[in-house]
Amino acid sequence: MKKLWVLPLLTVFFILFSSPLHAVINIVNDISDTPWGSFSSLGDFISTLLPNIYILSGIIMFAIFFSGGFMIISGGTTGDAKKSQQGKEAATWATIGFLVIFASYWILQIIKAITGVDIIHPNI
Repeated sequence: MKKLWVLPLLTVFFILFSSPLHAVINIVNDISDTPWGSFSSLGDFISTLLPNIYILSGIIMFAIFFSGGFMIISGGTTGDAKKSQQGKEAATWATIGFLVIFASYWILQIIKAITGVDIIHPNI
């Protein structure tokens, strides 16, 4: 259960480090033959991928929170303190993951308000 911190940490690093990268690559990458398939640049690829990462991380966070709650209930019913403690840790990490996802989304909204660059929905 202690390895549950890896997912929120990877999500934060990807979101925080890909956001400035998106702006830089859109400026620099004006080459017509890009290796990104149907995307015109790496920035477009990241902007397409980012909302899906938010959805996927939310689903994973919900599943971890749900399984943690189930472990708390089943540990309390059977009297297994270790299982109940593991459930509490899972629920705690899921809550921390939610706060990280929520904070990263609002950081992107602050970047949008300050710079005018919409990283999540650039083509709208």
